[in-house]
Amino acid sequence: MEWGHTSLTLAVSLSLFGSLCYVLSLLSIAFPAHLVRTARNGDAFSASTQGCFLALYAIGQIGAGGSSTAASWYGPVSITLPVYM
Repeated sequence: MEWGHTSLTLAVSLSLFGSLCYVLSLLSIAFPAHLVRTARNGDAFSASTQGCFLALYAIGQIGAGGSSTAASWYGPVSITLPVYM
């Protein structure tokens, strides 16, 4: 496959999307913890807000796993996995 080929372009695009989903899902867990740690009063978020952050994390991880798996259907894993990582 050459770079201009549609399936390789799609594979790399899906891999990049998976990487973005992975980073954003980790950020949805790390950033609220950072806010609680640096807050002056140390109040934690409510249970429903924590549930929303957890749901964002789960959706992001599902998107990351699904995108990287779909990327391997359209291009070689030797290219899509390093792009994903």
